[in-house]
Amino acid sequence: MTLWHVKGLETYFGSVLPRVDMTVLSGVAVAFGLFIAASAAQAGLLPGPLVDVDWLDKNLKKVILLDVRADVNSFSKRSRGGSPVNPCGAGAKGKEVEPVAGHIPGAVLVRWSLLTTQRSVAGHKTDGWLPARADFERLMQKSGVNKNNTIVIAYKGEKAIETAMAARLYFTLKYYGHDEVAILDGGTAAWMQSGRRVKLGRSRSRRGNFSAGPGRAEMVAVLTDVKTISESSSGQLLDVREPAGYLGVARAIASVDPQWYGHIPGARNVPMTVLSNDVGPVAVLFDKDALLQILTLFGANPDTPTTVYCNSGIMASVGWFVMSELLGNPDVRLYDGSMHEWTLERMPLTSLERD
Repeated sequence: MTLWHVKGLETYFGSVLPRVDMTVLSGVAVAFGLFIAASAAQAGLLPGPLVDVDWLDKNLKKVILLDVRADVNSFSKRSRGGSPVNPCGAGAKGKEVEPVAGHIPGAVLVRWSLLTTQRSVAGHKTDGWLPARADFERLMQKSGVNKNNTIVIAYKGEKAIETAMAARLYFTLKYYGHDEVAILDGGTAAWMQSGRRVKLGRSRSRRGNFSAGPGRAEMVAVLTDVKTISESSSGQLLDVREPAGYLGVARAIASVDPQWYGHIPGARNVPMTVLSNDVGPVAVLFDKDALLQILTLFGANPDTPTTVYCNSGIMASVGWFVMSELLGNPDVRLYDGSMHEWTLERMPLTSLERD
């Protein structure tokens, strides 16, 4: 803070509180300026929505590192044996890739099972919905997150679906108003591949004071929104499931009537596995140039208003993250109900068998 700013504060306070000691006010002004500068520095710590292991290593003590996993035992215990390398690739001759066992020092485990909730749709229980505000607030507080913390999200990093878990936690934090967050590209697998050490054992954290906002409605699409887009072509629908599900020749939704195959009319198929590497040994997101080329090849427009969906809204988080955060599209929504809700509500579908 410059002397001019201090004098400006002195002039202001002096005019409204003429009997206040200006020396005291100068000290207050300097302290206030240092606080603002520190806050601005913290707010600008992240280089972007993705960070790499080198950046994290240098800034590990400045961030809260959350490790989201479904396989919670791998966080604290050593795995048995390695994972075979693709026999058709460079790793033939029986070599093994070291499986992810343990966590980056200082990481706090976030159980995937606590990050989504169930809802009843047409008499069926469906999974994958955004957690209630109070539930998510408690989860983040228990994980040691404070209101102004810079958060980096790690994940196992062996498969693309684990990238989706990280993207979903990122989306949920943003939805509830916490913007200072990034994903560690490649997760713990990338950390290990770089030769850095991991720790075993449980995570420990002090309770934080995280406060969830009311939820940013503009980030989420509901069934009526998707119906309007589908019928009027007023926006772009992206289906990030595998082609077999999109085309209707196979399905992966056990609770849906067998006759309901295919995709939402008008949707384009951009599988999650062409956005995030799924062939190992580290599941990373592809770079911006590659992502733009991929979207073009699949007939998708990276700049138009877009709604992304999948089976239950989890894989769609990767599509949302790519379009919104990496490519900078300001109008991207995630259809939280996705195919679970769409099919159970008996909405129209298009499939290979019907066309």
